[in-house]
Amino acid sequence: MAGRRSNHFLRNDARRAIRSAREAGLEPAGLDIIIAKDGTTTFRVYGANAPQLAQAPGAAAWNEATEQLKRKSKRQEAKRR
Repeated sequence: MAGRRSNHFLRNDARRAIRSAREAGLEPAGLDIIIAKDGTTTFRVYGANAPQLAQAPGAAAWNEATEQLKRKSKRQEAKRR
């Protein structure tokens, strides 16, 4: 059975990515850590003016479905009263 290679992720790598972004003039507002199947780690630092780029694919659909369920449960709760 094939497994993933070891991933040498270190907290200092994330700190280094944030520090590099600040030195480049970007004030970090979000950080994505992507670990690929081959074990490579990629850091993406997003600034405050990045429009929804930091959200994972499908996050908007997930958030909308969650809101619909919340509205539905509130309506059911109101009917019970």
